[in-house]
Amino acid sequence: MTSVNISELLINLNEIKLGLIGIIILGLVFLLKPVVKDILYIFIDKFRNGKSGKQ
Repeated sequence: MTSVNISELLINLNEIKLGLIGIIILGLVFLLKPVVKDILYIFIDKFRNGKSGKQ
């Protein structure tokens, strides 16, 4: 079984593949940003309410 080196994979990529990978990553970031933002706001809100409720 041959082991695949990450550096070899990156060297063998051409401009088109790099562009597609970049577009996919940016698309995922833009899709996941609102979801992560909402989840963080929920945790922050619970933390603030829990902290103020104990006083």
